[in-house]
Amino acid sequence: MTDRVRLALRFDAAAMRGDLARLAASDWVDHFVPEHYSGTWSVLPLRAPAGATHPIQMIYPDPGCGTYVDTPLLAKCPTFRRVLAALQCPLQAVRLMKLAPGSAIKPHSDFDLAFEQGRARLHVPVATNADVELVLNGTRVVLREGECWYLKLSDTHAVTNRGATDRIHLVIDALVNPWLEDQLARGDAGGAAASIDQGSDLERFRDLVLRDPSLQRHLAQLDDRDRFMAGVVEAAAAAGLQVAAGEIDAAMRRALQRWLEEPV
Repeated sequence: MTDRVRLALRFDAAAMRGDLARLAASDWVDHFVPEHYSGTWSVLPLRAPAGATHPIQMIYPDPGCGTYVDTPLLAKCPTFRRVLAALQCPLQAVRLMKLAPGSAIKPHSDFDLAFEQGRARLHVPVATNADVELVLNGTRVVLREGECWYLKLSDTHAVTNRGATDRIHLVIDALVNPWLEDQLARGDAGGAAASIDQGSDLERFRDLVLRDPSLQRHLAQLDDRDRFMAGVVEAAAAAGLQVAAGEIDAAMRRALQRWLEEPV
């Protein structure tokens, strides 16, 4: 099993953000492992261990807990309930996790979160931005709003939010059953091995450059790496496209790696 799979499921991100509006700022709790992050990383429990009443107990995804129940907060969220109902596998902890602008989750691994161990963590981005960078096993994974991803978080991973808006994910711990096995087998790696994810603003900008000789000449004059990336970001923005320097850097690194691996 690969360390990342984008499932075929898609959810309405705008409707999920409507559920966010039904929740109070006071419902969010700071993550309980402060040494794992810098800035602000907060959690809101939608399913929690049965009998848990303390906020920290409610947001802790205890792998040894046998029974999880919906929290009163989930009752306020019809769209999140529909998302969870679409997952035909046993669900344990379900949380909303918010990484504020300028915050970072430091490199770490969650030893018990792997398909091979029978427990899969699924991420559904509710709100994000192009300057969020999630790195798993040394390579970036781009998760877009409304998608559903399995990530093997028993491997080393980190997240940085360099954008101006919150990154909010619906994070679901599921037990592996035949339905989930089938979903993972039918999913894809989300373009992880491709040079640029098809349909992204970076792909659209690449097509624009290929059709515009003057833009090609302009970018060719930017012989410094940092100047080139800044030039791409600026030119893309002028065309109404949102491209982050991290996306450009990752695409350039993948292209270089493929070139190095080609037979001579």
